[in-house]
Amino acid sequence: MNTLPYNKNKLFLILFSVLLLFACEKATDIGFNLVDQQSVETIYTELPVEASTIVGKDLPTNTSITLLCGQYNDNAFGKVTSRTFFQVSPAPSGISLTKYDKDLVFDSLSIEFPVYNYYADTTKVQTFRLHRLTETLDESVEYTNKNTLAYDPTPITSLSIKGGRILANGFMRMPIPNSVFKTDVFNLAKNNSSKADFLTTLKGLVLVPDVNDNAAVMGFEASNNPQIAVNFSRLMVYYTAPQTQTGAPDKLNNFVQTFFVNARFNQITSVRNAGTFLDDMNTPLQAKLASASNNRVFVQAGVNYLAKLSFPTLQNLRNQGTIAINRAELVIKIAPNSADVYSTPRNIVLIQSNATNESLTFTNQFGTVVPIYAFPQGSQSPVVSFNSRDLEYRIPLTSYIQSIYSGSNLNKSLIVRPGVTAWEVSRMIILNDNGTNNFPYSTKLRLFYTKYN
Repeated sequence: MNTLPYNKNKLFLILFSVLLLFACEKATDIGFNLVDQQSVETIYTELPVEASTIVGKDLPTNTSITLLCGQYNDNAFGKVTSRTFFQVSPAPSGISLTKYDKDLVFDSLSIEFPVYNYYADTTKVQTFRLHRLTETLDESVEYTNKNTLAYDPTPITSLSIKGGRILANGFMRMPIPNSVFKTDVFNLAKNNSSKADFLTTLKGLVLVPDVNDNAAVMGFEASNNPQIAVNFSRLMVYYTAPQTQTGAPDKLNNFVQTFFVNARFNQITSVRNAGTFLDDMNTPLQAKLASASNNRVFVQAGVNYLAKLSFPTLQNLRNQGTIAINRAELVIKIAPNSADVYSTPRNIVLIQSNATNESLTFTNQFGTVVPIYAFPQGSQSPVVSFNSRDLEYRIPLTSYIQSIYSGSNLNKSLIVRPGVTAWEVSRMIILNDNGTNNFPYSTKLRLFYTKYN
C-alpha cells in the first residue's frame, strides 16, 4: 500500500481540519426546521391486532386448474367434502379417428386423472364414483363452491383406492364398463361429432367421494388447452382398426382417441361440528371476533373462511406527540400443533377491506376485477410465503401502516386469504389475544418509530 511521508501527511491533516471548520460553520441549524430544535428518540413497540373470522362470499371455482374430489373430517373445521363437475369434449383440433376400409372396433374406455395436489390423510382407502350429469353444465355460467348439478344416482364406474397409491403412480385411472355410456362415446367419436353435438349427448360428469369417507381431498389436473399441457384429465377411447391387405390376413392397428376436460367447477362444503367455534358461521360476510373463539381465527381455502385484521391502537401513538413511523411489520402466528396433520397455505395475500368485511377491488384497463392488495414493502408481488420453522407469516407493511396513521387511507382493515382458493382446501388457525397477553405468540404489529420530544 502506498503511504504519504510524515511531513506531507501532517500538512494534509491541518489543511483538511481548516476546511472542515469552514464547511461546518453554518451547519448548526440543518434540519432544525424539521424537528423544531427538539431531541429525537427512536422507539420499538408491539401493538395488538384485532382479529375476526369472516365468512367469505361464494367463491368462483369454474376457473380451477384442478378437479377436487374427496372428503375428510377436521375437528376444527368440520367435515370437508368436495365434488367436481366437468365436461369432456373433443380437443380444439376436433376428433380425428383413424379410418380404414373396415369398420372400427371398440376395445375399451377409461378416464385418467393426473394428481396435482392433495390434502389430509392419503394413507386411508377412499372411494371415487363417476356419475353422468342429467343437467347441462353451461360454459357461460360462473359456478361457485356452493353450486351443484343433478346427476344420475347410479355411477358409471367407481374405484376404491388409497390416495398414497395415486400419488405414487402419478395419476388415477378408472376403467368405465358402463355399456350405454361406452356406446354413446364411441358413436360420437366415429361420427366425428362437433363439440356442440358431443355436449348435447354428454351433458357432463361428476366425480364424488363416498359419504362415509374420512381420508383426503385429491386435486387432479385439468387444462383448457391440452395441446400445450403435459398432464390433463382425459377420457380415453381405445379402438382397433382392421386393415385389409390383399392376399394376407387383416392387420390389427390399435389406436386411442382422447377427450379432454372442458368447462368444470368444484363444489366444496364444510359441515361444522356442533359446539365448535364455527358451527354458527353460515352467513356471507358474517364476522366473529377472536375473543369469542378462544383467541383464535380460522382461515380455509375452498370453503372460503377468511381472517380480518385491524389495528385499533395505532392512532393512540398520537398521544405521544409528533412521531414518524420508520418500519412496520405484521407477524401472523399459527396455533402450535394446528398444522401437524393439516398443512397451512403455502402462501397468503392481504387485501384491503371496508367496514362491512368486504374485500376491496378495482377494475383494471382490461376489465378484470382485481383485489386492492396490501403489498409487502419492497415487493412487486402480494404473495407472502409461510415460514414453517417459526410457524408464521411475516409481512413488512411500512407504507400501508403509514397511510393509515396519516389518515390518507381510510381502509383500516386487511383480509387474510390463502394465495390459492379455488383449487385447494388448505387451512390455518391464527392465534390472536388482542393484547391481553394470553398467548406469547399472538399476532402482532411490530413498529419502529421516531419520536420528536
